Amino acid sequence: MNTTSSLEALYAELTDYCLLHLSGPDSEKFLQGQATCDLLELTRERALIGSANTPKGRTYGVFLIARIEDGMLLRLPAGIASECKARLDKYRIFFKTQLEFYDRYKVIGIYGAAAEQTVTERFGPLPAKDLEVTRGEDYFIVRQPGAPVRYELWTSRTSDCTAEGVSNQANALWHWLETSAGVAIMSPDIIDEFVPQMLNLQALGAISFKKGCYTGQEIVARMRYLGKLKKRLYLFQIESDLEIPANTPLQTPDGQKCGQVVQSASYQNRTRLLAVVDNDCMAQRLPVMLASHPADELSPLELPYEVS
Repeated sequence: MNTTSSLEALYAELTDYCLLHLSGPDSEKFLQGQATCDLLELTRERALIGSANTPKGRTYGVFLIARIEDGMLLRLPAGIASECKARLDKYRIFFKTQLEFYDRYKVIGIYGAAAEQTVTERFGPLPAKDLEVTRGEDYFIVRQPGAPVRYELWTSRTSDCTAEGVSNQANALWHWLETSAGVAIMSPDIIDEFVPQMLNLQALGAISFKKGCYTGQEIVARMRYLGKLKKRLYLFQIESDLEIPANTPLQTPDGQKCGQVVQSASYQNRTRLLAVVDNDCMAQRLPVMLASHPADELSPLELPYEVS
């Protein structure tokens, strides 16, 4: 059963995320030439998910983007932030833009009625739609896509970021929720492994097929219009608490490799994982198992979005 109704409320700092700040008159033009999403759709009231890719169309970063008074903020995993910044910097030299780490705001995960009430009382109203943004002088609240309903609070008001009756074990619970929602978290072990469609980014509105040229666009567009997507992201559950590194291979009972893990998260003695798996294997309903733990059954779960 794909349910999160029994999970506790969450209101705590997500220490394994960080923010990058783009500023300068050419910032939007620069990022429009690197990201899969269309920056023309980015407003004060709407955030975007996007990815940055190599010229061969392989994803090295997935990020959430929001507007700020003097530019844009990109939220991405801290583990890949330096690598992403270094790659973007190679293209930045041709534009009047600056790209710097931004430590003014903390990233706070919000889940559950108690946490939502705390945020509403201390900050303001919550966004009503996926990727909608509400904001004040020193905070942003972004509703995350899909189910379960989650929010991110980006704020400098760290003294208001404590609450009674909710979990402070932020990262484990948050990444369980994020994994359940089918949102890929990039890590160093899977950089340059997948084209963005393999990570289901088209289902999250993170790929525009109408915008102008960006790095890797030819490969991404060819996959949509001329190619056949042979594998994509699927959600699985194991009834045990396992630590499964990204890039761990998956196999069928006869030992044939059929995919690889993107991320995993454990909570209450269960492990959920997102893995890029061969579509033919899933269509035939072949059993899928971890090469490192073949005795643990991987049960497929439905994702909270449609994949085309």
